[in-house]
Amino acid sequence: MKGKTRKSLKNWIDCWRPKVENQYSEDYLYLQPSGKPFTAAYLGKQLRETGQQVFEHYTPYISRHWCAVARLIQTKIQTGHYDCYVVKNWLGHDKISTTEGYIQHAENYYRIGPYDWIKHTLKFDKIEGESALKSKQGLKTSVSSGNPPRDEDGLVGI
Repeated sequence: MKGKTRKSLKNWIDCWRPKVENQYSEDYLYLQPSGKPFTAAYLGKQLRETGQQVFEHYTPYISRHWCAVARLIQTKIQTGHYDCYVVKNWLGHDKISTTEGYIQHAENYYRIGPYDWIKHTLKFDKIEGESALKSKQGLKTSVSSGNPPRDEDGLVGI
């Protein structure tokens, strides 16, 4: 991670970002070669195009929804209940009702995988309950199949 040619966030911040930084850069993380920040629309387009190479229906909001559900599950494990206020502040929602809309999905996914999804995804440690999830025979879910959940109209969403 310390090499100057290795692709890493640390390398970007320490070595490459300072090379293009100028009076337009402010505190933005990703900068164009001109030193100006990328627009949110441009970054969203790049993320969508990259994600669609793996999953054709991918949009950046799928990642945001996954994070909301995973954080709710994390609060359930840590506190014994879904703490909407922590997740609301983390996501930057104006209304608590927006965050509360994710609770039903968090409950469904918690039943399928009752462990900390963020730690599991980032592979912090071996997750308890993982073997129980794998042992369920014939379970065809969006989690086990790798396909995102769809509503009655066939639209992707969480």
